[in-house]
Amino acid sequence: SVIALCGEQGQARILPSADGGPTTPSALLFLPDEVLVGTEALKADPVERAGSVRFFLDQLTQPAKTWEFHGRRYRTQDLCALLLRQLLVDAASPRQPISRGVLSVPSSYGEAERALLLQAGQNAGLTRVTLIDQAATAGEPEPRKDAPDASAIPPLLSTHPPPRPAPPPPP
Repeated sequence: SVIALCGEQGQARILPSADGGPTTPSALLFLPDEVLVGTEALKADPVERAGSVRFFLDQLTQPAKTWEFHGRRYRTQDLCALLLRQLLVDAASPRQPISRGVLSVPSSYGEAERALLLQAGQNAGLTRVTLIDQAATAGEPEPRKDAPDASAIPPLLSTHPPPRPAPPPPP
């Protein structure tokens, strides 16, 4: 997963993850007292990995799918919310908390999956969530200029790898 901050002119700047990389692995590790997210979850002791989950984002297409860790049941949108919450924590600053976001979604997602992703964004703490098709992020991740309240400059959260930079123009 990746997070980018959209600037005033609509340009996007990919923000580093907590470990300094461009992406955060979509992995969670449930310990008795905390949930580790991303690289921390992947680095866990093999004994603890029994409480881990990866590749859960694709499970939004199966809304009945659940996981149980330490006596608590989680739906896919709950796992997505935990991941999104960590992305928001990593990206926020004391001067600029993040309350609105644009989430990219695969074009194959139907209304049910989109509703679950909206719910995950809200559960992660976003007060306003806008969805855009993943195809729209193939270039620079940028919300549509004609989207309501586009001047709010929300971050773009993506559950997909960051786009590759365009090759330099020929001389």
